[in-house]
Amino acid sequence: MWSHDSRDHDGADAETIAGRCGADRVRGGDVILLHEGQVQTVAALRLLVPRLRDAGFELVTMAGLR
Repeated sequence: MWSHDSRDHDGADAETIAGRCGADRVRGGDVILLHEGQVQTVAALRLLVPRLRDAGFELVTMAGLR
């Protein structure tokens, strides 16, 4: 299950999506829901991943949680 919904499917731009999942909104252990096939999701990830890593988060896939 996911614990944080990015709402990346609602037509928001990349910056808005990244802001919804920013380091100030998520906590360690959260699972962020993102959808494949969304152009704005890919752009949001280009913003979000470095920001979360800079904040000290380690990003893993669901398979990596096993």
